[in-house]
Amino acid sequence: MDIKETFLKATEYLIPFKQENRMEPLLPKNIQKDAIGNYYTIVGESKSMFCCHLDSYTRMLTKVDHVIYDDGKKVKTKGFTPLGADAKAGMVIMLNMIEHNVPGCYYFFIGEEGFADGGVYGSKNIFKKNPDFFKQFDRCISFDRKGYGSIITKMKDGPCCSKEFCGALMVQFTKNGMEYKADASGFYTDSAVFVGEISEVTNLSCGGFEEHRFTEWQDLEYLEKLADVCCKINWEDLPKVRKPEAPKEYTKKIDNDYVDLWWGKQKKTVDIDDDKKKKKSLSSDVDVPDYVYYVNDKKRKKSKESKKKGGGLFNFDGFTKKRGVELYRQIRGYFEYYGFKEMHVLYGKQEGFDIYGLLKNPKNLKEVRLGVIGTKISISFGGYKSPETVYNSLAEFEKKMNVGFDAKFAQYADEFVDDLQEYKKLQIIKAAKDQGMFSNLFGEMDSMTIKVPYYQVEKMLRRYGDFKVSDLLKYYDKLFDEDDFEVRKGCIYI
Repeated sequence: MDIKETFLKATEYLIPFKQENRMEPLLPKNIQKDAIGNYYTIVGESKSMFCCHLDSYTRMLTKVDHVIYDDGKKVKTKGFTPLGADAKAGMVIMLNMIEHNVPGCYYFFIGEEGFADGGVYGSKNIFKKNPDFFKQFDRCISFDRKGYGSIITKMKDGPCCSKEFCGALMVQFTKNGMEYKADASGFYTDSAVFVGEISEVTNLSCGGFEEHRFTEWQDLEYLEKLADVCCKINWEDLPKVRKPEAPKEYTKKIDNDYVDLWWGKQKKTVDIDDDKKKKKSLSSDVDVPDYVYYVNDKKRKKSKESKKKGGGLFNFDGFTKKRGVELYRQIRGYFEYYGFKEMHVLYGKQEGFDIYGLLKNPKNLKEVRLGVIGTKISISFGGYKSPETVYNSLAEFEKKMNVGFDAKFAQYADEFVDDLQEYKKLQIIKAAKDQGMFSNLFGEMDSMTIKVPYYQVEKMLRRYGDFKVSDLLKYYDKLFDEDDFEVRKGCIYI
């Protein structure tokens, strides 16, 4: 197989959910479809499962214009779309392994990127429908990780593989001339669905960078090397050690205060007496899932980024199905954006409140208490005995609490301006090349102004979520500075 050529074919278009069938010409002839619509094939007898996803981070089928550079070693786009290397790089690796008859079950999932039921659609639904099928596997390896050399050992809900498994895989890579190391910074991917059923689950770096962005690029040389090495690894020899166990809800209470715990053995310092300013340390030897998340926020310091336009508050993709600590941080970010500084954590029931209405009389509020379990959100205003409201989803919370576009988009404001600047640079360079004046261009870009039509602005906004130009313009004064860009006559000028 020509890895480079296959990758370029696989990324010719950004593939939205429900159009994954466009990838069928590249899939094996004996590929099968499961009850959900995922594609899979089985090679030989194996206890290993390999997976990636076929959809891209997009809502519509979009042509990709490749730019191959660095002597053919890397590829990006012209800057108007993401590349789609996430997870087409993984797809190419798996196709190469199938061609070389590496034993395993190869699963190509659909709807993983967040546009279908919040993400992990294909893996989650087939697991619910046919869990017994996946019990036969000792290990699940996903090829859907950015960067170089990562063996993911922890995902958003905690440990996903044992140190013995990771160590053995590191040795296998080293023997074949590649350096891979343990990486505990995993978030969530299709393989995470199987953590509660399959012993060893991980995600491997595939040499891609800047996923979901217009600046996304892929190291083709690295991809070719990895595709070759994955055919040489003895996957069946990798140990099975970790007990496949789904995280359980866990909380810990110390001196009538709730404590922020995380997976694994670590030490946290918490306030237990605000008046006397005493502190107490807690060492935890237990595995604690993040989705029952308690924290005393009174002494929390805001970062420089969070002070600027509400940025840095959320730190995850707009289309990700939010739960646990990520959901907690988003809600907490909303309250900080609207001016609430003191928050505690609890949970309960009651009818909804309006953030705007509450802000009219902030002195009447002793404290705001926020609790998150899974995707459920609970809010109370007042003491521990105050009535509470429970929301079953982020969408329900945003609707009933009247959360505005400005709070939702605040985290992306600076990045959006960067997107506009990048678009401006590309347009000016293109025009200069057409007019043969490229050599005189540099140093003059800042003084130039171009217009960005609204349809192009809409494309940029889709990177961050279901945002509209009309809302962006409505909240311009709250989100942007005067010199960021100008709006006039149906266009943005920058």
